[in-house]
Amino acid sequence: MVFMEIRKSLEQPRMHVEYVKPFFYESIANGTKTIELRIKDGKLKDVQAGDIIEFKTRMFATRVKVKDVRVHYTFDDLFEKEDIGKVAPALTIEYMRENIGSMFETKKMEYYGLLAIEFEKINE
Repeated sequence: MVFMEIRKSLEQPRMHVEYVKPFFYESIANGTKTIELRIKDGKLKDVQAGDIIEFKTRMFATRVKVKDVRVHYTFDDLFEKEDIGKVAPALTIEYMRENIGSMFETKKMEYYGLLAIEFEKINE
């Protein structure tokens, strides 16, 4: 058990590359969006604190460091526990509540979970 902890502490942070829509990229790049939501079945299913994510559009890229990862299995849980202003700063809570079902498949979220990946921008 101690060996596993030492080995884990020596590991380098993993690098992930994720494409985002320009609308969301702008909020990540300017630091107002600090939580990314993803279904836990994709490339980020094993993301953890300390990892680096490079968010990209066709023309731009910025890197962030993961601070925390939380999993939600219902939209009610997500809205109760997360600051939606950090998820989508340009959208209202009412808009998010009305439209989140079209952004994420409810059955997938209930089965795999919805990751709330909290991050901070890396100054490069």
